[in-house]
Amino acid sequence: MWLIDPIDGTANYARGIPHYCVSIGYLEHGVPTVARAARPQSRLALFRRARRRRLARRRALAVSPCDDLGAATVECGWSTRRSTADYLALIARVMGAGCAIRRVGSGALGLVDVAAGRSEAYCELHINAWDCAAGILLVREAGGYTNDFFAGEGLTKGNPLIATNHALCAKLADLIGIPIEG
Repeated sequence: MWLIDPIDGTANYARGIPHYCVSIGYLEHGVPTVARAARPQSRLALFRRARRRRLARRRALAVSPCDDLGAATVECGWSTRRSTADYLALIARVMGAGCAIRRVGSGALGLVDVAAGRSEAYCELHINAWDCAAGILLVREAGGYTNDFFAGEGLTKGNPLIATNHALCAKLADLIGIPIEG
């Protein structure tokens, strides 16, 4: 199954903010196997792609080695499918642990940033499959970890998502409340 988001970061796009992308993921038997994220608006367009278990692509992508929550940057995505109170509580927990917080409006690019080592984690209490299918594979192929997003109704109704590196996965999973798989 192909999962395509022609404009991930729609609010940014609508406002002329150049932080959006095209995200394409392919699932085989519920497992992400091909991924591509492209920023067509950039002169230095970001093209990230991966195929499951293709180690050659790992050279281009590598998650951050940061093992200190106090030095970590965590992007916290936001969805109207969860309450503002839930997100404020999430941000309070993450900031309370000493992490820097950011939110830039594109879940797919947030995951690309984790895969490229520009941030240590991405989390969202609810995200749709088309927003994250490509990014999940990119993070995993870059040596990172995610939760089992496609479990249950993740494909059709969305799920919570966390993506991070090995050094922080247990700490962040506990802090955010989303279990991570290897």
